[in-house]
Amino acid sequence: METTMKSPLNAGMKFGLYTGLASITYFLIFYMMDIVPQGALQVIGYLIFIAGIYFGSLHHRNQELDGYMSYGRAFGAGALIVIFAALITAVFNYIFFAYIDPQYMDKMINMAEEDMIRKGMSEEQINMGMEMTRKWTTPPMAAIFGFVGYVFSGVILSLLVALVTKKNKPMFE
Repeated sequence: METTMKSPLNAGMKFGLYTGLASITYFLIFYMMDIVPQGALQVIGYLIFIAGIYFGSLHHRNQELDGYMSYGRAFGAGALIVIFAALITAVFNYIFFAYIDPQYMDKMINMAEEDMIRKGMSEEQINMGMEMTRKWTTPPMAAIFGFVGYVFSGVILSLLVALVTKKNKPMFE
């Protein structure tokens, strides 16, 4: 009996959508509570991300590949999930920062300035830092940097999750 290898594209799109929507929901919950997730709350965002990669990879392995999947295939499935989730969140970021709450960026800039003051930076350093921050905190830049950051961290997480979700076929059955 010959089995055909199924592409991880379907699992990538499906679980990328789930992961992206879960990340957006997580952001919106804290947005409505007027809280910016920092520290331990940021970890929850990464856990959502890891869960999406993990469950998507498991779905691909168990539902589409008869329970076995190489490390490379597991990484590929995770990377596809990451790319689709990153695309969904980048589009959301652009819409949110450009149309839903354009003042949110000002809030983030003010938080950055307060952080610089707390760190004891000089006024010149703060002014220079704020000038750079304003240049890079526009809706298109937020979408682009969000996408790149999501993909970068997601690829690293996919490498790690693939170690857990891979399952090599026994040589002799």
